[in-house]
Amino acid sequence: EYMRKPTRFALIVTGPAFYKIYNNQQLEYKFFKLMQNCEVMLACRVSPLQKQEFVSLVRKYSPNEATLAIGDGANDVNMITGAHVGVGIKGVEGQQASRSSDYSIGEFKYLKPLLLFYGRECYRRNSDLICYNFYKNIIMLVPNLWFGILNGFSGQFLFDPLLFQFYNMFYTSVPILVYSSLDQEYPYEEYLENKQLYKDGQNEQLFSPTVFWKWMAKGFFHSMIIAYFIVFIFESSFINTGGSTENLFFNWLSRLLNFDLSLIHI
Repeated sequence: EYMRKPTRFALIVTGPAFYKIYNNQQLEYKFFKLMQNCEVMLACRVSPLQKQEFVSLVRKYSPNEATLAIGDGANDVNMITGAHVGVGIKGVEGQQASRSSDYSIGEFKYLKPLLLFYGRECYRRNSDLICYNFYKNIIMLVPNLWFGILNGFSGQFLFDPLLFQFYNMFYTSVPILVYSSLDQEYPYEEYLENKQLYKDGQNEQLFSPTVFWKWMAKGFFHSMIIAYFIVFIFESSFINTGGSTENLFFNWLSRLLNFDLSLIHI
């Protein structure tokens, strides 16, 4: 009844007390619900294994939540490896924690920019990077499928082979690498002041199955436009009624324009 009141309170638990709670189904669940209503919980005199058990308890009863563990010593290794994301701090206690972590920082003050700035920006850029790589390959490969339907799957290639080789090596790989490494949506101070910027990640607006399949549907639609639009425009220019090529220049030009149209879509 007390927990239902809008009162801010903290919880302190000792190692021996948590030992009695853990592995007891009924006590575990009640303890977890109690933790959810706390502003902060402090665990004192706990073993390295019990630190990991705290993380496992949260992951067990709240599987949709992401857990973060931060430590600076060897006694924090179990906790760091047990969480979804582990951050190790290099300090006087050694480098065991930083070597076992997903991210390593030199001082605790770097945790704020790591989470609030680099975390959000890397999530946004990596989301675009993953979807873009699938999209650009669909734009390049699927038009050959649509073209194959028109030519009876004779094996004729829609793009010039040289341009096709440079498509992934240069034309589309360099721009996305520069974007995913250097792009910044807002100034650093804006991320610290505006909490609404983190709703994109919490609501899965940038990367989710729905977002991914939207990119895929867009890629298939654009590939169809590229294939049929170019073929029908130049069909009367270099293909006679017998289906043979009359003008090699128009054949090469159509492939070049087809390739350029792919880059425009990208």
